[in-house]
Amino acid sequence: MGIMSIRKLAQKFLLPVIIVLVVALTAGLFYIGAPAFRDGNGGLVYKGPSIKLYGKKLADKEYQNLLNQVAAGMQYMSQGVGMAGFIRERAVGIAVGNMAVEHEMEKVKSHLKVSNAEVNKLLKSLYPTQEEVQNQLVQRGLTSKDDLRKELRKQLEQQKFLLYK
Repeated sequence: MGIMSIRKLAQKFLLPVIIVLVVALTAGLFYIGAPAFRDGNGGLVYKGPSIKLYGKKLADKEYQNLLNQVAAGMQYMSQGVGMAGFIRERAVGIAVGNMAVEHEMEKVKSHLKVSNAEVNKLLKSLYPTQEEVQNQLVQRGLTSKDDLRKELRKQLEQQKFLLYK
């Protein structure tokens, strides 16, 4: 086999190999998280279609909060770019699970009433000092104490739902 035949053989197979490599690299960057999916601080940013389940869409802000919570929970592991895909996948799983539970809760919402007094009691028992409240706001990616109360209300409603079921 001469040099000319090797060159022709290489030219024949080189284009398909390059195309496969480009497609694989593009898919890999999408899956593991290209830098475009990160904000200036290295955190993940939600860019994509909303999650829709049972006719309801998850708000982009809610999904971004889930991303932040999962990333914060895995902060020691999220130094590598490869963790971005795992974090997004985990956040989607949590979002779908929450949406499914909320859908079932809607069917029996009259049995799941939570009073403001119950929410405030839970808030004070979990986070007795203002410093602990502020730490929770930062950890959960929330902006106000009212947002924390809303999350605690959801948790209490879910507990009542589980007891009811």
